[in-house]
Amino acid sequence: MHRNLTLIGLLTLAPAAVLAQPTLTFPDNAPTPGNSYSVKYGPYQPAGSTGAGQTWDFGDLSTDSTSTVHVEAPNSVPGGAGFPNATAAVVAPDGTQILEANATGLFLLGGELFGQSAPFTDPAQHLAYPCTFQTSWEDAYGGTADFAGLPIELQGQVIGIADGYGTLALPEAVVTDVLRVHRTDILGIVTFLGTFELTTELVQFYKAGIDIPVLEISSLSGDLLGEPLLVQTLRWVDMSVVSVNELESRAIQFTVFPNPASDMVQVAYDLGDHALASVELMDLSGRAVRSFNGLGAGLGKQLLSLPVGDLATGSYFLRITNSQGAQGVRPLQIQ
Repeated sequence: MHRNLTLIGLLTLAPAAVLAQPTLTFPDNAPTPGNSYSVKYGPYQPAGSTGAGQTWDFGDLSTDSTSTVHVEAPNSVPGGAGFPNATAAVVAPDGTQILEANATGLFLLGGELFGQSAPFTDPAQHLAYPCTFQTSWEDAYGGTADFAGLPIELQGQVIGIADGYGTLALPEAVVTDVLRVHRTDILGIVTFLGTFELTTELVQFYKAGIDIPVLEISSLSGDLLGEPLLVQTLRWVDMSVVSVNELESRAIQFTVFPNPASDMVQVAYDLGDHALASVELMDLSGRAVRSFNGLGAGLGKQLLSLPVGDLATGSYFLRITNSQGAQGVRPLQIQ
């Protein structure tokens, strides 16, 4: 079942002077299967200034259309089973991205390019973890694909930097402690007709603990078969769907450490007045590979120690459920 995380509960109205420098971390910002987000699309606008202590005012955005972005288990989407290291698939109206999140960053393993599958044998790094103001990275990537029966080669480079932080004003809410990430993606498409280059300038505004950008502004330009190409988009997470109480009652927050783990993993959680119902470890297809029983039903803050030393190396998800049926999910790496 999808949890609709429009995230008002994580957004607070605060004076601009009390700005913390945000940090994106694994696993808190890793896309997690089971999450879904209501998003709005509007007219393209410039992304605003860089630097510390910024205020980005997008409060007057108008809505052209609405949709939902789903974060799925990789094996549940077409072609996802071909990526054994994938941890999530982000499914949006403009295509699907197959992703791997680990302690070093977020990587694109494959996706859709002009409606066709485009796998990367050398993944593209979309984020570095941890990521804070002035964190930067560069990464070359590549792969092959088949377009209308014609083989092509994909050669690209990503240049990324977290170039600002501050407060983001959207039509539905003001979001504090936001990290702005600017990524330039230069993709060369090599065909028998020649090489075509596409450049994407992408600015994403992240809130720590939310696994997709709160606001994303993209400009794709280049030359394709002799025709100039320019595609500009702007989308943001709709903050008006769920109230604070609804969000807090549906999403259990907990911490898993160490992560990656090799022998034992600790799970720190607080279910308040509700009892613990179950703890399950799931593989990337969403199948429960282990259930931990007899863990007790204490209320309030609790710490569990779970043995994982006999599990195969790889990516998993830990899911806990309380007595009211609310759930929380966190990625877990076994090494």
